[in-house]
Amino acid sequence: MKSDDKTKEQLLKEIDLLKAKIAGLEKSEIDRKRAEDALQETEQKYRNLFNTCSDGVAITSLNGELVDANQAYQDMLGYTLKELKGINFQKLTPKKWNKPEAEAIKNFMSKGYGTFEKEYIRKDGAILPVSLTTWLIKDAQGNPAGIGAFVKDITDRKKAEEALRESEEKHRLVLDNANVAIHYYDIDGTVRLFNRQSVENMGGGEPKDFVGESLFEILPDFAEENRRRFHEIAKTGEGIEREDVSELPSGQRWFWSSLQPVKNLEGKVTGIQVISTDITERKQMEEQLKKSLKEKEILIKEIFHRVKNNLAVVSGLLNIQAANIKDKKAKAAFQATRDRIFSLSAVHSQLYHSENYSYVDYKEYIKKLVSNIYYSFQMSGHVKLHLDLADITLPIDKAIPCGLLVNEIVTNALKHAFPEKRKGNLRITTHSLEDKNIEIIVKDDGIGIPESFNIEKTETLGLKLIDLMTKQIEGTLEIESKKGTEFKIRLSTEPG
Repeated sequence: MKSDDKTKEQLLKEIDLLKAKIAGLEKSEIDRKRAEDALQETEQKYRNLFNTCSDGVAITSLNGELVDANQAYQDMLGYTLKELKGINFQKLTPKKWNKPEAEAIKNFMSKGYGTFEKEYIRKDGAILPVSLTTWLIKDAQGNPAGIGAFVKDITDRKKAEEALRESEEKHRLVLDNANVAIHYYDIDGTVRLFNRQSVENMGGGEPKDFVGESLFEILPDFAEENRRRFHEIAKTGEGIEREDVSELPSGQRWFWSSLQPVKNLEGKVTGIQVISTDITERKQMEEQLKKSLKEKEILIKEIFHRVKNNLAVVSGLLNIQAANIKDKKAKAAFQATRDRIFSLSAVHSQLYHSENYSYVDYKEYIKKLVSNIYYSFQMSGHVKLHLDLADITLPIDKAIPCGLLVNEIVTNALKHAFPEKRKGNLRITTHSLEDKNIEIIVKDDGIGIPESFNIEKTETLGLKLIDLMTKQIEGTLEIESKKGTEFKIRLSTEPG
């Protein structure tokens, strides 16, 4: 090959090599351009995300000087980005790092991320509570280059927490100052809440000392009974109310307790709420009252017994005196007085055997009273006695005058309605009316009374007593004389 051809070939090779270098440079420039465009696009996306984030975002250097912050962060603190740049963020906080915060910073530097709460001072001086989520920013070689933080305003949450704390404190004060024991248990008997009165009933301590303990172990003597109650409530979903006596460290105490189920949203019983009222003083007072009442009952019975006996003595004396009296009218007067005394004695005799000293069984009282009068007059040979008595009770303030009233009417009938052993019938009837009223009827089929008879103008003591006793019991009296004589008395069974 000629020298010129070699030179030409060499030149072409160099040209080709130069073209290749030019092509490589052009490709490198294209790649660089593409990389710059991609970086610019990424930065634009980052900036858009940075500025539109609803939480505050801040970037600081490693020594804490603010490098960048989004609009939300600026609005949160009331500063512009220009005012914030270069400020050490600790100057925006009201105090130095406390121990928990210092620990959080230490963990952050070792892990490269961290979450904790902090307070900022706004430009207007207001304190702003925030939650910080931080991460460590590294350079291309992996060395720490800065700190990033998401900043969230937690004012509403802090207010809610404070309101909850105040509410819990109020509830705790109410619970601890309540004069009843309030307990709350899981369904397995684990203590979740004891108020102050509860622990006082247990002999002292702090409510927190019992939380987490088992009720069945705290009160082993009542473990089986309490298990049975808890099981019953869990099964039925219904509460239980009962009275219990317990041997506690403070001594024997009586309680009235209400056990109520606590249910979840599905209606399943998950716990038991118990409210117990200490009724020890009331029970002791009841026992004292029972004892005192028993003593009074014995005393009252003794009084009735002595009154009855004294009246019996007076009645006996009148009988003895009447036996020595020759004058028939005087003797009859003594006997009438004796019968009146017997009517009083009969009431006290019945009260002595009664469990209720305020009311008298009027049916038994009238039966005993009328039978005594009937047999004392020895009328069984020609006058038949008929008793139709309802089950009626009368207060003692009406039973005695009603007894005297019936005594006078029956005595008057047996004395005057059947002269010369005339045969006939004497009927005593009692029955209840509406509005707690009763009616007493004493009827005979004897000779009757004159049409001109007026009980208010009579001079006879017995008939005067009938009128007087009727007014005393605030009753009404009707007298009819058709085929004999009928006395009809109506009165209320209410105490006067």
